[in-house]
This record gives sequence, C-alpha cells and structure tokens, in this order.
Amino acid sequence: MWTNSLLKHNGWNMLKPHYWTAFGVIVVYSIITAATAYGSPFLAGMSSLILGMSETEKYIFMYSLSSIAGLLLAIFLVNLLEVGMNRYFCRARTGDVDLGNLFWGFYGSHYKPVMNAMFHRYIQIVLWSLLFFIPGIIKTYEYILVPYLLAENPHLGKRALDISKQTMQGEKVKCFWLQLSFIGWSLAGLLFGIGIYFVIPYYQATMAEFYYCMRAKMFAMQITSPEELQNPETISETYEYTEQNVNPYHQTENFQQNTYIHVDSVNSTPEQPEQKENPYYSDSDKIDLTKHDDDQNSSL
Repeated sequence: MWTNSLLKHNGWNMLKPHYWTAFGVIVVYSIITAATAYGSPFLAGMSSLILGMSETEKYIFMYSLSSIAGLLLAIFLVNLLEVGMNRYFCRARTGDVDLGNLFWGFYGSHYKPVMNAMFHRYIQIVLWSLLFFIPGIIKTYEYILVPYLLAENPHLGKRALDISKQTMQGEKVKCFWLQLSFIGWSLAGLLFGIGIYFVIPYYQATMAEFYYCMRAKMFAMQITSPEELQNPETISETYEYTEQNVNPYHQTENFQQNTYIHVDSVNSTPEQPEQKENPYYSDSDKIDLTKHDDDQNSSL
C-alpha cells in the first residue's frame, strides 16, 4: 500500500541525479504556457486599437478573441506539452532524461491522436464545470491519468479516458491529499517569487510515482494490459515495476523498494505454488498419509 510520504520519498530520490534538467523542462513549459495565456489578450488589444473600436466594442472584441485564441492554443499546443512533460518525468524513472521528451506529442503520427484525446478530456472537464464547480473537480481527478497514458501509447485515443476513469475509482480523494501535501512547499516557493518553479519538479516526480502505482492497479484489475499501453510504433521493453525491476536511480540505502505492487502479466499463467495448504480445511481434516500407509502394510 502506497503512502504520500513513500511516493514523495521515491520521487525525490529519482529526481536528484537530474534535478536541473527537470527544472529546465518546467521552465520551458512554463514560458510557453505563459506566452499563450498572456499573448492572446495582448494581440486582441492591439487589433482593437488598429480597428479603432469604441470602449464597449473593444471589450467585447478582446474578450471574444482572447477566449477563442486561448481555447485553440490549449487544444493544439498546451495539451500536447502537458503530455510531453509527463512523459519526461515517467521516462526519467528509467534513466531517460532527454529534454526532447517535452515535445514528444508533436512527433510524427503522435500529434493527431494525442490532440484528439486531450481535446475530449478538456471538453469533458469544461462541460462538467459549467454545471457546478464540484463536478468539474471530480472530472479533473477522474481523468488525471490521461496524459500519462498517452505518454506511453499516443494511439490509445479516447480509450485513455475510460482507463483513467475506471482506475481512479476510489483514488480521487487520495490523489487530492497527495497534491495537498505540497501546499507547504508551494507557499514557501511563492514567498520567494519564482521559487515555486524549484518545487514543481519535485511535485511532478511524485505524481509520476503515483501514476505507476495506478498503473499496477490497472494490470491487477485487468483494466488494461502492458501490451495495450505499449506504443505499436516502437519496439521497446514493457516496463513492469516490481520489487525486482526498479529504477536504477532508486538503488540507494534510503530507497524503500516495496513501492510498487507486484503484478504478473494479464496473459500469463501464474505459477502454482507447491503443496499450498487449503485455508478452508483445518488440521483435523487433513489425511494422515503415514497412518494410511501403515494400515495398507499391515493388511498385506
């Protein structure tokens, strides 16, 4: 059973060898997302000045154009960067700290299926948020695993939403408390202005640990399989994070190796234990084979 302290402990141990690379990923991601957030209102304001609109027309025009531009940038840019950022922190667990993972969603045939799946996730959260604030939060946690799933196999499409929804049953509140446990670090970072950017890599590394715990749950409950999560475009090993196959970064004295649930492949036949006692029988119900043999010998 995982705990917040265990995930944070393992996340930090994984992060330490490449902290500054992870920090660079967060900075690049933040710069691009900030540019899209503040760039569209600026362009809308400049356009309204050029067109010589009145104050009322200017306000309506700026609001409408900013909303449309923000939506398009979220669909075609920010959502894909989110998948790439999550891929970086997941791959970092195996030693792959390539900064290019941030832009992985834009590569080749990844772009369209990742964009479509993230768009459906975005629409679901927005529509439920319009009903009331609480349903929007519930949907956010329900689909929190989607970008991680797409970071493994971009061709899952909307299937990633179904997997995340089933897996997060009973886990939403736990995930909320895990995120809330970073409130102290976040407040400390905000006191120093940009200090929050030094905390985000730690948070993202911990959330990657959370995903792999949920990944083990997916396999255990047969919600999905390693074969389904494997990207068909590449030939690579399927990672099964067990006590015997852990991240080399975690081989430290302080690392607690029982983080992940041991899960056999869904398609494999489990080994039958030798001479396993039936728990439904008591000792008095067992057959005394020695006595049986003695009775047979005496009869002969």
